[in-house]
Amino acid sequence: MPRSHYQSVQYAWRKTTATTIFLVGVLNSEHEGDRSFTTLYGYTEIPAGRITTDKIVSGDGNSYFDMLSDALKLGDKLQYNVNGDGQLKIRGTIVQSQSGTKPQSDVSAVITMPQYILQWR
Repeated sequence: MPRSHYQSVQYAWRKTTATTIFLVGVLNSEHEGDRSFTTLYGYTEIPAGRITTDKIVSGDGNSYFDMLSDALKLGDKLQYNVNGDGQLKIRGTIVQSQSGTKPQSDVSAVITMPQYILQWR
């Protein structure tokens, strides 16, 4: 959004007879040449024992859990349904072990692809 659309007007939080003001977002202060804007649409509830919300996002925006789109992204290592295609993408190594320990000598097969390594016994 161009800077010309920002307003530097402070409004009091009270209802007047002529105007009602709704808070629709938060424009954060500039940090390292960047300024973020976050809308306040949606709904979040935090009762005892659960959280109801649409999306949980990391501070840098590189990881998120989007419950409305059934999408999950953890940096560049794990992605599920990010493009709405239902694909699970894993970058790194998948290790499966019934005991929970990393198998070393009992691995019977290893499949290596450019970004994927699968191994099983």
